[in-house]
Amino acid sequence: MATPTLRAIFEHSQVEELLLIGRNAPVELLKGAPFAKNVLKFKPQSRTPGTLGRRQLIRALKTRCLDAIVLFPNSFSSAVIAYLAGIPRRIGYIRDGRSLFLTDGLSLNQTEIDSNTGETKIVCWREKPLVEYYAQLAAPLGCMPNDMRMQIGSSEEDELLSIECYRQLGLDPAAPTVVLNNGSATAASRLWSTQYCAILAHELASRKIQVIVHSGPNERLEANEIASAADHPLVKSMGHVDPLPISLSRGVIGSADLVITTDSGVRHMATALGKQTIVLYGPTSQSLTKTHHSHELAISAHLPCQPCVKSVCPLKHNRCMSDIKPERVLQAALMQLQVKSPKDSHTLAA
Repeated sequence: MATPTLRAIFEHSQVEELLLIGRNAPVELLKGAPFAKNVLKFKPQSRTPGTLGRRQLIRALKTRCLDAIVLFPNSFSSAVIAYLAGIPRRIGYIRDGRSLFLTDGLSLNQTEIDSNTGETKIVCWREKPLVEYYAQLAAPLGCMPNDMRMQIGSSEEDELLSIECYRQLGLDPAAPTVVLNNGSATAASRLWSTQYCAILAHELASRKIQVIVHSGPNERLEANEIASAADHPLVKSMGHVDPLPISLSRGVIGSADLVITTDSGVRHMATALGKQTIVLYGPTSQSLTKTHHSHELAISAHLPCQPCVKSVCPLKHNRCMSDIKPERVLQAALMQLQVKSPKDSHTLAA
């Protein structure tokens, strides 16, 4: 979500060097992007070689003699670290009692001209899409993003890992391929049912479309279960591949003709790689997670309780996901792939 802002800062004529500081996963995800050439990996109380703890990071930043720092995290500690490192300009939102440590503090509530009425109104940036929320952080530097599309890089290593993954799974890299992701690192309420995933995967495979069920290191069992239940030789799980680095996910997603996913990290990865994407929305907000990606199709049950933004359904039924039926997603996928349903198409069991 922050990549349009990072790109705008990197391309600004007055910026000589851009240094990214972040935890291992996001730094690895951005590997290969033009604005991610200089990085410092950070984790509080880190004892891992190559990853700095708080005190190490402060010392490292002092030696860099930076002119400004843009704080994407809203945490109190990030502002304190920037202050103790002696960075002259410290830009961030005024949140969590950290205003004293910021030189350019942005208020969450800002005035905006209504395009319809011409009247001035108060806008809370917490109610705006995260892409736009982050974009405001570039305003003090005079480099607001013109292009709000997300972006990550890809590398030859990603492609080679992807080809090897196809080989191990017995699939053809040149054949039409859908990546199906039912993972969510933060909320079980975002997950689609294993049964629905299996039905969808089987129906796609019966039309000679390969399906790779995406898996992270902690999602192997679930991904393998979907592929097993689909019971088709063209449906395979990444859970059988070892190891599962981010670069492999980036490569496999980048190779796909279509990505079908819950609202998760895989969705953002697919969007940033410019892939055709179908997103299954349950408890999350479509407006707050808007990505400005023209090839993204949202599917939702449109229930009155959406979006609750809860990790567990408060009403105990999780209908926001269960009411999205496989046949609806299948038809959307075939339209995205420009594949016509055969006349003898199977009736999908729900």
